[in-house]
Amino acid sequence: MFGSLTVRENLELAAPAHAPAFEAYPRLEALLPRRAGTLSGGEQRMLALARALLTRARVLLVDEPTQGMSPTVAARTYALLAGLDACVVVAEQRLPPALRDGTAAHAPVLAYELRRGAVVFSGEAAERTLDQAAPRTPPQPGRRPSNPPNPSE
Repeated sequence: MFGSLTVRENLELAAPAHAPAFEAYPRLEALLPRRAGTLSGGEQRMLALARALLTRARVLLVDEPTQGMSPTVAARTYALLAGLDACVVVAEQRLPPALRDGTAAHAPVLAYELRRGAVVFSGEAAERTLDQAAPRTPPQPGRRPSNPPNPSE
């Protein structure tokens, strides 16, 4: 997203037809004449994701794509990302419900949990949910806990 360009100009750089962007994020249509740099954080994310949708990328890497969005728009965003015919890599601090329970995805959602730069979990997101629900075993002296502590708790 280019902050000095208008929303319209940003979308035109991605594709000549904007209809899919407005279907995904109807609010963008009213913002067409505004400079992208003056948009709220959630609006900027909508614009960036709309541009990605228009380019029909085969691989999409998004960092906290729903930050600053309302819960309704965030849920729609995850549904859009899950419906893409692309490899979508999402970096999030917390696994969103739509990805955790697989309701938005047409294929299994693979999750990798990192702590201090090390992978502590890899597998289907639903497995991670089950693992988090399992009772924690108290650590034994000199042994690693079987369920590492969850920093979000």
